Amino acid sequence: MLRHQTSISQAVVRFLNRLGFLATLFLTIVIPLVYGTFSIRGVRKALELETGQLTQGLEQIVINRPDLWNYEVLRLQEFIDRPVMAGGPEDRVVRSLEGLSLAHTAFRAPRPSLRCTLPIHDSGRVVGYVEARRSVRPVAIQTLFVALGSTLLGWGLFLIFRLLPVRALGQALTALSEERRKIAATLRAIPDGVIAADGHGTVIFLNPAAELALGCPSKMAAGRPLAEVYPVHRPEEPLPGAHAGRAELHLEGAPTRVFEERYSPLPDEWDEPIGRVIVFHDITAQMKVDAELLRVRQIESLGVLAGGIAHDFNNYLSAILGNISLANQDLAPESRASGRLSEAMKATERARALSLKLLTFAKGGDPARKVVDLAPLVRDAAEFATHGTGVRFTCDFQPELWNAEVDDGLLSQVVHNLVINAIQAIQGQGCIQLRIENVRLEADEILQLRPGRYLRVGIQDSGPGIPDAILPRIFEPYFTTKSAGNGLGLASCFNIMKAHGGYITAESEPGHGATFLLYVPATDKALDPPPAPTQTPPSHGRGHILVMEDDLVLQEIATEMLERSGFTAQACPDGESAIRAYARSLKAGSPFHAVIMDLTIVGGMGGREAAAHILALDPEANLIVSSGYSVDPVMARPEEFGFKAVLPKPYGLNDLTRVLDEVFFRRS
Repeated sequence: MLRHQTSISQAVVRFLNRLGFLATLFLTIVIPLVYGTFSIRGVRKALELETGQLTQGLEQIVINRPDLWNYEVLRLQEFIDRPVMAGGPEDRVVRSLEGLSLAHTAFRAPRPSLRCTLPIHDSGRVVGYVEARRSVRPVAIQTLFVALGSTLLGWGLFLIFRLLPVRALGQALTALSEERRKIAATLRAIPDGVIAADGHGTVIFLNPAAELALGCPSKMAAGRPLAEVYPVHRPEEPLPGAHAGRAELHLEGAPTRVFEERYSPLPDEWDEPIGRVIVFHDITAQMKVDAELLRVRQIESLGVLAGGIAHDFNNYLSAILGNISLANQDLAPESRASGRLSEAMKATERARALSLKLLTFAKGGDPARKVVDLAPLVRDAAEFATHGTGVRFTCDFQPELWNAEVDDGLLSQVVHNLVINAIQAIQGQGCIQLRIENVRLEADEILQLRPGRYLRVGIQDSGPGIPDAILPRIFEPYFTTKSAGNGLGLASCFNIMKAHGGYITAESEPGHGATFLLYVPATDKALDPPPAPTQTPPSHGRGHILVMEDDLVLQEIATEMLERSGFTAQACPDGESAIRAYARSLKAGSPFHAVIMDLTIVGGMGGREAAAHILALDPEANLIVSSGYSVDPVMARPEEFGFKAVLPKPYGLNDLTRVLDEVFFRRS
């Protein structure tokens, strides 16, 4: 409707402008054109008349002397020099049949000019020609002055026409059209849907957002009942005045959507309601986002809880593993009890791996990187996942693979999860193919990755594949197609790869299996040396060790393991007491050879802060950080915080002596 009214206003203005322009055009062009045309026509007629009279006079000379007329030069000259009766002077020439000039006037007519040529007859036979030319320059000058005058007159009339009340009408219509255009543009630009209806509940107008939301063009909606175009269910019936609330839209064949709407009366010029305006906004997606944010907050809370549980769990495991290590030292290696304790130790190691999985969701974790060869890591993880399933796997590894600097435990977990998913996809029957190759990525080849060198790990199954509708969502948290799944497996893999500066993606063709691709950044660093064998405790008398641990059980176990290994040990419960003990040892001239510091102390100073104070006292101090929260940045990058080594909890006697050997060997 607005568009139709705007077009009418524009048509009126265009008509008025064209009418004035046509009047000006008539005066400016048509009048000078008519004047010039008739003036030139008069000159032409006069030229033809006088040239004809001159020809008749010349023919009398020819009749008197038919053979010698062309020698009557004086008489010919007399004829052509006769004055012109009408118009300006003429340029006259008498020519023979051969084209020779027998006589001509001294005057030459300036251009532009008109020319008239007539034959000279002798008894019906042409014996020569008369040519006459007359300038039309005066006519052109006169026409120019006429055009100038008519132009001034025409534009004067046009301006007067524009200043008439008709112009005011045109301006009013233009302003109205402009205002309506602004309103229409505003309605089109509003992202919310707008519906206007009259007092009888009949739809008058829909803006584009409403057309898109309701799936009905405005032309089709106009004239239909509002309840038919906008079939919503409101928890409460709207009041007669303005109000805001929520409504559910139910369209046939489409999912239910939730709208937030504002309902206002449509007044006339006397503020009497003659209809209603409904402005609505689809909040269905926002409600889903809010729900997802709630889930994210829940998983963050789970991460904090998991970190705390894993820390305490590892402390308990440290006590178990320490006691098993000490008890195993008291038994002969060939005894049955020693074998039992070795099995218990293996079970404790598996429990430690379980706590690492809990820490995957702990917020703030950082991979504890080391340089590894991916080939055995991937092979071992796949072998562990397929053990006892009857599923085979094949390896196609490129020779001379680059090294990678990764957290081998976290990356093994990624490969393990993907292989487990592949086993489930092929229903425990068939073969899984593993590939590793060196690749160089160019800029923008994979948008999520920087250009450079990567190792690409491929895990391919021969299952039914992933449907196209599901493939883009498989890495979303909580998205799963498994009845017993929680939707966190692939999301965890994605987070782990992202933490390593890598990427994970999936390719699938329904009916032809799925392939998961891991992109792991390559490094030029050499492989980390394998840990030194620690089957036997080190020699006795290696030094004095300070143990900072708030758990009394772990204090006793750590000091006993150190004393069993030939060290002397002293324990303290927190960072403040550790700083005082280290200061006293320095003052006495016998500083501790190493300090094992728990990272987290409940209600007291932890190892990170205490380490800074001890290093201020002794920059050469051998500090070893120990924590059950193994994904803490201090555990991942101990050197940045002043520590010489890391002792993750839980740890046994061999772990303890191995770390001390590394520190003292590096020191020496």
